[in-house]
Amino acid sequence: MAYFEYGCGVLPNHELVACGVYDRGGISAVGILESDHTITDFSNASQYTANIAAGNLKVIKNIRGTVPDASPVEGDNPVGCGPDTILNGFNWTATWQDANTTSNTIDFYSALNTRTTELVLFLCGSNEVLVVDNKVNYVCNPVMVPANNKELQMFNCTARASIGPSELPQKYTAPAGIFEF
Repeated sequence: MAYFEYGCGVLPNHELVACGVYDRGGISAVGILESDHTITDFSNASQYTANIAAGNLKVIKNIRGTVPDASPVEGDNPVGCGPDTILNGFNWTATWQDANTTSNTIDFYSALNTRTTELVLFLCGSNEVLVVDNKVNYVCNPVMVPANNKELQMFNCTARASIGPSELPQKYTAPAGIFEF
């Protein structure tokens, strides 16, 4: 007999997309969101604007990003006669490349490497934002300079979070005028 958890809540319905109109990929902007932000409605442009003005949100535009599959984190199952392991959470990442290699951007990424924030990703293929409201830290490599003049100098960044099994990043309709370029 397998181990089942009872009484933890109702399993919501699975939703099908209408007429096979599946969301497309692509991340063209990210928002670095300080933990003391005041956004409660992630579709509300006014709340983003207020947080930008307060210095609680920094938007990085004109990038190319992706969210690969998260890596499951498993642990020993504390209950006998079931699977050997249970899901404890995920090691989640997002990566992006940024060709905005100015000296100010170098300073920005140098500071970002030492911070823990929340993160908003602009999903340009579906006009949505993906919000990671867990603690996120960053590894932004120094500027990569290619060997020839036919390629661009680039920052390569990785955002990392450890999320629980029920703490998946949420999608919202993108606020107008914040992430578009």
